Amino acid sequence: MAKNIDFICIGAPKAATSTLFELLREHPEIYIPPEKEVPFFNDDEVYQKGWKWYMKTFFPNANNGQKIGTLTPQYMSGYKSNSSEQIADRIKKQLPQVKIIALLRHPIERSFSQHKMHKRYGFVTSSFDRSVNSLLKKNLNKERQRIDHSNMFLFASEYGRILSYYYNIFPKENILILYTNDLENDPRKALKDVFDFLDVSTDYTPKDINRHSHVGSGKARVAFLTPGFLKKHPVLNFLWKGVVPIKLRKRLFMRITRWNIKNDSSKLDSKGDAYKKLLSHFEKDVRLLEKVSGIKIPWNEWS
Repeated sequence: MAKNIDFICIGAPKAATSTLFELLREHPEIYIPPEKEVPFFNDDEVYQKGWKWYMKTFFPNANNGQKIGTLTPQYMSGYKSNSSEQIADRIKKQLPQVKIIALLRHPIERSFSQHKMHKRYGFVTSSFDRSVNSLLKKNLNKERQRIDHSNMFLFASEYGRILSYYYNIFPKENILILYTNDLENDPRKALKDVFDFLDVSTDYTPKDINRHSHVGSGKARVAFLTPGFLKKHPVLNFLWKGVVPIKLRKRLFMRITRWNIKNDSSKLDSKGDAYKKLLSHFEKDVRLLEKVSGIKIPWNEWS
């Protein structure tokens, strides 16, 4: 059994990490747990059990001849008292040589997609435009001190703010930035960049390299199968967390949430007031991202 992991895709949420997961896990020199998202550094319940328990529970079939990793987009968003900076510190302390992959999507499109997902989960009820307008009126520095489902959709798109901290504590050569556009438009080159970064064979090509996994956030088919429903019913939430083992819970959550989706025709209004406000909001952060990464961003609105 492996004792450590070699790489972490830290996010971003709703930036095609599921697609990257499916493409990477087929490589014979790479091992990723079938649950995909197995948080440790931002999940206090798991973190308190310790690193040995985590590796034994989620990586029993990994071997030291493979590059071992996870795709855990929650690491970029943070949650409640576990800020993205604290998560980065925990990663650095446990895995000082780990390689970091950040998969980034257009900030406003990503925000819209995550907000839609949180509505499906039952965490929020207001429209995207109303949520944006309400949040931007608040003290954002104060809001960032305790990120939750009401504001995560915005703050998890602040890539410059989040990644500048990773660049401060990790060697630059240990960080790879990949854009969702790259994965969609030229998946062969994007995967070659990832394989080069992970030091595995670049000759391997996944069977369906043009796949798009888990596209869209839709609406829930069944309301009582959403995380938000469980949170509103303490007894059910207690039984879910108290009776179902963590590993099984992670696997069931992934399967249930992927099934529990029906089509949602709502689209992002790129000419609306909220969109214009977000263009202004993300301007400074996009410039920070370019500065710390040294990479030109692919999003036309800020180019």
